[in-house]
Amino acid sequence: MKEGKATITVETLLYIVIIAIAAALRLSNLGTLPLTDSESEYALSAASFTSQASHFWNDGEGTIPLSPAYLSFTAPVFYMVGTSEVSARIMPALAGLALVIAPLLLRKRFGSSVALVLSLLFAISPSLVTTSRTAGGESLALAGFVIGLLLLLGEEKGELTSLRAKWAGVAFGLALASGPFVFHGLLTLGFSGLILLILRSRSENLHIPDVWRESRSILLITLGATILFATGFGFSITNIAGLAEAIGSWLSGWGGPVEIPALTTLAMLPLYEPLVLIFGLLGVILAWKQKDRFGMATSSWVFGGLLGMVMYPSRGGADLTWVIIPLSVFAAQTIVKLAGQIARRVDWQEFLGLTCLLLVLFTFFYFQIAAFSSGLGPAFDVMNRNLRLWLALGVLLLGGAVLIVFGLGWNWSIPRESLGLAGCIVLIILNISALWRLNFAPTISNAQELWRPKVSTYSMRLMVETLETMSQSYMRRPDTLEVSVYGEIPPSMAWALRAFPKAGSGVAVGEVAIPVVIASEEQDMPPLMAEYTGQSLNVLERWGWEGVLPPDPITWWIQRSAPIVDESWVVLVRTDIASLGEIESSGLDAP
Repeated sequence: MKEGKATITVETLLYIVIIAIAAALRLSNLGTLPLTDSESEYALSAASFTSQASHFWNDGEGTIPLSPAYLSFTAPVFYMVGTSEVSARIMPALAGLALVIAPLLLRKRFGSSVALVLSLLFAISPSLVTTSRTAGGESLALAGFVIGLLLLLGEEKGELTSLRAKWAGVAFGLALASGPFVFHGLLTLGFSGLILLILRSRSENLHIPDVWRESRSILLITLGATILFATGFGFSITNIAGLAEAIGSWLSGWGGPVEIPALTTLAMLPLYEPLVLIFGLLGVILAWKQKDRFGMATSSWVFGGLLGMVMYPSRGGADLTWVIIPLSVFAAQTIVKLAGQIARRVDWQEFLGLTCLLLVLFTFFYFQIAAFSSGLGPAFDVMNRNLRLWLALGVLLLGGAVLIVFGLGWNWSIPRESLGLAGCIVLIILNISALWRLNFAPTISNAQELWRPKVSTYSMRLMVETLETMSQSYMRRPDTLEVSVYGEIPPSMAWALRAFPKAGSGVAVGEVAIPVVIASEEQDMPPLMAEYTGQSLNVLERWGWEGVLPPDPITWWIQRSAPIVDESWVVLVRTDIASLGEIESSGLDAP
């Protein structure tokens, strides 16, 4: 009797590698960057329902959450492992990891190769990785929304099983309970539907699954799952008010301030997602050229995402993901077609020679742009940096001439496929570079990325570490010193000071000798009842330029160098505490 042996296919092995890469990108150094103001609001809301609530945020009382689902998943994490940047971001990171696995649901419609490449594109997408590493409901909403759609559309020839419909309802319920970000996705689908109506005559026979047959089941399960996730699986019924709060927050965003200009969000596409943008647009063109009706309908999602991103005033970097998801589908199809054409090639010498030549030209082009950003011209005129741009333009013209010569000399398939392979390699490198700069570079705490108009710097963490050291030395505990914040405290500082007690209720600065006083440099301090030793710390930064891009876009692209505006706060510690009691307080006001 023969015993069956378990075997691992190449496809399964590749999925394991992709998931490992995605997990490393989403989970490694997750707590390096301090929480921004927007992240802190979500984290403070989740912490307010635990014993580790911050006394500097609504006096530590529970608040109506913007994302009930984020609170339902993150509050238990705070209970088990405590509050930290890692625990505040772990659930969005896991949701982002689930999104990487989601393309498996499309294997029946698009084939295993397209699903595999799509999973890889999701894994290394700078916008998807950054959204996954951000505390809040965005990653949960995106994962639930996209997984629900893939469950409905993943079957071919309109066949929709009852099981897939039910799980789609659960996914949609998670999305609706995740906060205001999901309503931007619904807006995207709304614009997509309008575009489809315009193209109605061309969108027949799309083989879209018969969702109407399971619509009642989907709606009921979606409603039940939304309530379940919003109420923390029934443990906190009051959190259901967060659903109305999320809707109100999204609606108020239509009249809110514009932090990121519309054209800036459009510029993020080529700067952060060049791989998906180029190959995705090629896929859209091919779909329309070949009259692929499902592809033509899917392209409406791309244009709907662009419309929603441009029209919504309170837009953010994460809104880019609603465009990246459908574009990635087209990009995966284009890359698979390119790989198939290359695999069938016979004349490899000319193909590899031209590909290597194009890579050399791309490298030389980049070196010229990098030298331009450093401010030096070529050797024959080092003082004229603009000559570098002319050299770079000359390289592009030379590359075009070489492609024409190869096409006329052999056949046009060689330059087309060589350019496709060389371009794919270059775009992957640029993609990884953008991902690294957004999430792992030393400058991630600086407000020099288009993705983050305002950030918390490492000085925020330095402030907390200093207070913990003084509290440990003076009180024998790292979280005992009473702190008073003079002025309106930003959410990121309320999160950073969550472990410290707030100075006595009803006691104002200047009435008693409070151990620690923190105040913004932009306002005048009241008289203090003791001598203090202080230091100014740059704890927040925001963009220091006006317009779509920084003043020197090329230099910014290479070096991430752009003007920023600091927001400094002064940390004042009573002299007797700072000196461990060696210097007695004289009762004089601090200068």
